[in-house]
Amino acid sequence: MKLCEQLQNNEQVAAILSKMAQTSKKQVGDVVLALNKLVETSPRVQIIEERISKAHVMCICMEPLAEDVIAMLLHVAHSNLRAPLKCFEAWFYKGKAQKYYQGMLDAFHDVSSDARTEKQKAARTAKIDYNIMKRVCHRMYENLIRTVKGRGFKDTAHILTAYKLVQEAYADALGEECELHLAYLISVALILAQEGMETAIVATALMHDLNKRTKCTFADIDQKCNPLLASHVEATTQLHQSFEVIHHRTQDSNHPTYLDTVGLEDLVTAIRGDQKLLSALYIKAAERIHELRLLNRLPQNASLSNAAGLDYLPLLKKLHINYFAGVIEDLEWRASNPSYYRAITERYEELLKQNSSYITSTYKDLCDCYVHNTEGVCSAYGMNVHDFDVNVFEYRYLSLEVHNMAKESVGLVNPESINEGSVPLCDFDIVVEPAEKVGDFMSLFVKSCSGRYNLTRRTIVDYTVDAYGRYIFIMQDAQRCTFRFCISSQANCDLCRKGYRQPTLPVQSAKEPPSGAAAMIDVYLRNGKRISLPVGACVLDAAFAIHAEVGLATRGATVNEHPANLYDKLRDGDHVIIDAETYYKDDFSKSYVPHVTVNWVVFVVTDKARRAIAKWCHENYEVKRHSEEIEVPDAVADSAMDASIKTLKGIWDFEQLE
Repeated sequence: MKLCEQLQNNEQVAAILSKMAQTSKKQVGDVVLALNKLVETSPRVQIIEERISKAHVMCICMEPLAEDVIAMLLHVAHSNLRAPLKCFEAWFYKGKAQKYYQGMLDAFHDVSSDARTEKQKAARTAKIDYNIMKRVCHRMYENLIRTVKGRGFKDTAHILTAYKLVQEAYADALGEECELHLAYLISVALILAQEGMETAIVATALMHDLNKRTKCTFADIDQKCNPLLASHVEATTQLHQSFEVIHHRTQDSNHPTYLDTVGLEDLVTAIRGDQKLLSALYIKAAERIHELRLLNRLPQNASLSNAAGLDYLPLLKKLHINYFAGVIEDLEWRASNPSYYRAITERYEELLKQNSSYITSTYKDLCDCYVHNTEGVCSAYGMNVHDFDVNVFEYRYLSLEVHNMAKESVGLVNPESINEGSVPLCDFDIVVEPAEKVGDFMSLFVKSCSGRYNLTRRTIVDYTVDAYGRYIFIMQDAQRCTFRFCISSQANCDLCRKGYRQPTLPVQSAKEPPSGAAAMIDVYLRNGKRISLPVGACVLDAAFAIHAEVGLATRGATVNEHPANLYDKLRDGDHVIIDAETYYKDDFSKSYVPHVTVNWVVFVVTDKARRAIAKWCHENYEVKRHSEEIEVPDAVADSAMDASIKTLKGIWDFEQLE
C-alpha cells in the first residue's frame, strides 16, 4: 500500500508511520490506507491537515495503537458516511475492519449527535478527540503499573491515588486538553519506574507540578492522598525554586545560562542531607529527559513541554547521578546537532548489526566459563567454587559515548571513522560477589585468558582501573572485534552505571503462584499481546512462544526499549520486541532465516523452545563432542557444548548422530 501523492513528502505523516512501525509493522499498511481514505473523503484541505496534526501529536506524546490513529484520522469522515461499517469492511480485512470500527464507536461514547452550527461541530470533534486520547492515556497508565509491578513493587495504591487526583485536577484546569498533559506526566513517571524507583517517587512524578498548573495545593494532596506524597511534592517544588534562584540566563547564544557556584555547592550539600530532595532531583531529571526527547518533534504551537527548561545536568554531575546525567548529556548533544547525532547513531547501530553474532558468542563464552561452569574453571585453577558468585551483563553505549571514544582513539571524528578498531562494540560487566573476592576472580580471569587453553578465546590488549574501582580489560577476538570486560562488585558497577541508590524494597520477579503451580511471569510483545512464561525464561523463550519459526530466526531483541541479549532473563511486566530475520521468496511468501545454535538449548527453559531447537538440530547438525579433541583439564573440558549435547539427548534421540 502506497501513500497518495499529496501526502508522500509530509513530515508529520512520516512520523506517524514511523511510530506505527515501532508498535506493529503489520498495521502500518492499515494506517496508510486510512490516510489515503482521509484525503479521498475529506472535502477541505483544512480538515486533512487538522486530522493529521492531531494524530501526529498523539503519536509523539503518547503510545497509541493502530485503531487509535485510524479513529483520530477518520472520525470526522465517519460522521458523513451512510454505512460506515460496510465502508470499513470494504477498506480493511474483515477481522481488522470490525476491530477498527469498534474503536471508532468507542470514540463516540457520550458524544451528542446533534451538532448543527460550526461551534457545535467543533465542540463535538474536540470531545471525540478527547475520548480517543483518554483511552490511550489509560493504556499508558496500565503500562506504568505493569512496569512498577515488574520491578517488584506489588503495592501500587500510592500511584492509583495520585493518578485519580491528577485526572480530576487537570480536567478542571485544562478541560479537553488534559489528556496530553496526563500522558506527559505518565511518561516522566515511566522513566523512573523503568529504573526501579519506589512507588512513592513514581506517584510524586505524576503530581509534581499540580500546584503549578492547577488550583490543587499541598494541603489538598495531604488530604486526598497522604502526608508522605504531599511532602515529596513539596520537596520537588522546593528543589525547582532553589535551583531557579542560582540558574541565571544570559543574552549570549553560545552560553545561554550560568550558575552561581556558591549557591550550587550549598544546594548539593542540602540534597545530600535530605532524601526527599534527592528523590525530587530524580523526578526533575526524568522530566528533563522527557522534555529533550520531545524537543524538535512537536509542532511549535504545542504547549506540552518547556524545552528551554532548567538544565539539571550540572547538579546531577556534582552528585554523581551517572545514569540520568549521561542520558541528558546525550540528548542535549542530539539537540545541538541532530543530523550529526543521527549519523553517529546509525553508524553504531550498523556496527552492532554487522557484529551481532560476535557479541552473542562473547556473551555466551563468558557465561559458559564463569557463570554456568564456575565449578570446573575454579577446580582447574585450584580455587574454591563457594567463594564467589558471578553474573554477566551487556552494556551498549550512548551515541555521545561512541563519539567520545572514537575521538580519543582516532582524533577527528566522522561516522566513517567509527569501526571495530576505533571503538569497542560494547561493555560486558562481570559482577562478582562478595566484593572482597573481586581481586581473586580477576586473578582467575587473567590466568584463564592467558593460559594454553584460553577459555574466553579472546586476547587481552590493554588493562586499566577506573575511578569506580572497576578492573577494565580491553579484549579482541579473532576477527579483531574489540570489547571491554569490566570486573567489579555489584556496588561499584551500580555506582558507575547509575550512581544512585537501589530501591529499598526487595525486588520480586514473579507473581506468587497458586499452591502446587509453577511461578509465572507476564511479558508483553510489540503489539501489546501478553504471554505467560515460567520464572527464569529468557528472551529466546519469548521468541519461541510467538512461533517456532520466529524463535529459530531470532537474531536480536529489545527489552523495555533497551537492546538485550538473547539469553537475558525476563522479568514480570517486561516489554519485548523480537528481531527475527526474514526474506521474501516472491511478492507474497515470506520465509525465516534460522540463526539457531546448539548452545541455545542450555539457556531456554520452556518445553516448546527446547523441543523446537532439538528438532532443528536433529535435522541440520551432525553433533560431535568438540571438547574431546582438545587436551585440557577434565573439569574445564566439561564445557557448555557438552552440556548442550546432554540436554539435547534428553529431548531428542541423538544416538544415531554420534
